[in-house]
Amino acid sequence: MYSKYKHFFWLFFCIGFFLSIFLVFNEYFSNQIFVQRYDAEVRKCVNENKLCDIEVLKLRTMDLDANQKKILELGDLIDHHVFFYWNILRIFGLFILVGISPFIYVWIKQQVTKSRY
Repeated sequence: MYSKYKHFFWLFFCIGFFLSIFLVFNEYFSNQIFVQRYDAEVRKCVNENKLCDIEVLKLRTMDLDANQKKILELGDLIDHHVFFYWNILRIFGLFILVGISPFIYVWIKQQVTKSRY
C-alpha cells in the first residue's frame, strides 16, 4: 500500500537535499564576501579617522554616515549567518514532511477504518 508513495517521498527528498546543498554553498560564499567587504569598510573607516567600533555604532544609530551604516549591516549579517543555516535545515525538514505526508495520510486512513470495525 505504501509502495506507490515511495517515488513521491524520494522526489521531495532529492529536491530538498539538492536545494539545501545549493543554499548552504550560497550562504557560505555570501558570508565570505560579507567578511571581505566588512574588512574593506572598516579599513576605509579607519583611514578616514571616523568611529568604527561596531558596539559603539550600535548605540549611536542616529548620526551615522553611509560607511558606518554599512559596517553595522555587514556586522549583523556576519554575526547571524549561523541562523541562516538553521533556516536551511528547516526548509529541508519541510520537504521531508511533504514527502512523508502521503504515508501519514494512508496510515491515518487505515487507523480510522480499523476503529470503525
